[in-house]
Amino acid sequence: MSEDARAVLAELAESRRTGELIVEGEAGLKLNEVFPRDNPKQPVLAGKTRAQVLAELAEAQRTGDLVANGELGLKLNELYPQLYRKKSAPPYAELPASAMGGQ
Repeated sequence: MSEDARAVLAELAESRRTGELIVEGEAGLKLNEVFPRDNPKQPVLAGKTRAQVLAELAEAQRTGDLVANGELGLKLNELYPQLYRKKSAPPYAELPASAMGGQ
């Protein structure tokens, strides 16, 4: 048996143990969601603070890194690039050639 096959079987065994397998049907629920008493609870990871989330939102609004309304799934900075600056260019990128020793 190849190493890849062993890895897949180990992952399958872990998914069975933790109830991470999808239950048959259209709901798309996992075993641990349908039968929570039969499956161990997964540890809850620490989330971000309110201040961190608000800072990320402000940065996304400033840079247009938010998904625009509509079915295209494009970000605001992709739909309206003229409204948003390019992502961090090197500081010397906007200097004239004469400032860098050129003529």
